[in-house]
Amino acid sequence: MRKHPLMRILSLIVLLSLMATVVACQAKPKPVSFDRVLTISENPSEEGEIAPGLYCLVATEGVGLFNLTEGPINREIPIRSQSFSTRAWVEVRDGETLKFNNSGIETYEQRQQYGCFPSRLRNGFFLVGMDVFPGMITIRTLDAEEGETKLFEIYHDAHDLSLGPVERHVLEDSWIDVEVKEGEFLHLQNTEIYVPPS
Repeated sequence: MRKHPLMRILSLIVLLSLMATVVACQAKPKPVSFDRVLTISENPSEEGEIAPGLYCLVATEGVGLFNLTEGPINREIPIRSQSFSTRAWVEVRDGETLKFNNSGIETYEQRQQYGCFPSRLRNGFFLVGMDVFPGMITIRTLDAEEGETKLFEIYHDAHDLSLGPVERHVLEDSWIDVEVKEGEFLHLQNTEIYVPPS
């Protein structure tokens, strides 16, 4: 028995209406509002602008978060985003925007004045030679929610990480010893650099 063409069209219209309702009713993620928004400019001249370079974001309250983007504010293209519980290094370039929460910002030169002072570094993005001495380090896992990855990665820069790390370790409840070199960046997620008491 053949259905009448009008009946098919009506059925299709009802089906499409139901699908549109389901899509419209799905929860959309709330946009994150940031405490600070800085524009990167070759010649910063006003508050809210910084020069291109390497910066260290230091968590001040709980977990810090930053987004690095390029392009106009209403059509931003994400470059890098990261949450961290201690600190995270990020390289910014002319024309980009750096937004962050729950953290302060220090230049490379300001951070250099402190010297290298290794401690238990966890959940962040660290610079070898600034945060930890080059050489053999021990990475160990931290307690994490079930299903969360315990991760240690090495990168050559702190800008766009889309090409991936030069070295990556996903750990179970364990530890590993890794050789790190001056100028490398270390990403720790649910892991820490263990420095034994001296």
